[in-house]
Amino acid sequence: MEDLNHTIFLLLNAPEHPSRLLLAIATFFAEYAIWVIPTIIGIGWLRGSGHTRKVLPEATVSGLAGLLINQIIGLVWQHPRPFMIGLGHTLIPCG
Repeated sequence: MEDLNHTIFLLLNAPEHPSRLLLAIATFFAEYAIWVIPTIIGIGWLRGSGHTRKVLPEATVSGLAGLLINQIIGLVWQHPRPFMIGLGHTLIPCG
């Protein structure tokens, strides 16, 4: 299973020398796209209908529950991500 994980990671991993455009797009999604969902939830809360305002807290709680479950699994089953073991090319420094 570990070999399959590494193979898929290497298929998705960027080339060693990507174009500037590819690097800019990857950087945007890695650093800024995370804020899209909270922004959409905020706009939906402020400008949405009554039904939308009723559904958004449920969506928020569901997302937070998923993050909590992810953290618990990470504590129980510690497994390094492929970039943590030096596999592939790291284009954006961690930290």
